[in-house]
Amino acid sequence: AYRGRYQPESGFVTQGLSGPGATMQDGSALLPEFLHRLFFNQGMLPDQEVLTTVDTRLANASVYDSSGELVGIKIIADGDGSFAYPGLFSCPTMRNPGDYHNGGNWPLWTNIELALAHSISPKAAYRQALETLVERELADGSPKEYWELQEGRVGQVNPGRDVHAWNVLTVPAIRMAGLID
Repeated sequence: AYRGRYQPESGFVTQGLSGPGATMQDGSALLPEFLHRLFFNQGMLPDQEVLTTVDTRLANASVYDSSGELVGIKIIADGDGSFAYPGLFSCPTMRNPGDYHNGGNWPLWTNIELALAHSISPKAAYRQALETLVERELADGSPKEYWELQEGRVGQVNPGRDVHAWNVLTVPAIRMAGLID
């Protein structure tokens, strides 16, 4: 079932197999692939499907600041990279386009997908995006759960959404990519 979530016509592993998720991008969609490669030294998906997924997300779900610097990659986005319809998310205070699951940047998932791609094909674009986002996240020394990507709030972190230990999984991902010892 997992392998069936890669859709060649869209160029990414979808969020799900049915309903709205069948056409949506999800930054956490490559977590099973990362874990399988980390623990079993082999992938479930062909390398090219992983790379195409990350390349597609970089091309159409990335958000840049006014200077052209990458600020984040939307955790969940429509197939074309736009923010999803807010009514698909149940929490009214966190479903606005660019907030929380509806297009916020989640370092854990974003960093893992970029590191996974770099471990397969060490392209400068993966490394540069990863370095930019890690530096942004840790600029104040605190790991973040997510930050917002909507206009007017790009890069802002809501109180209580920092100091997240789960981002420690990023370290094995960056190590697997050969970027740290």
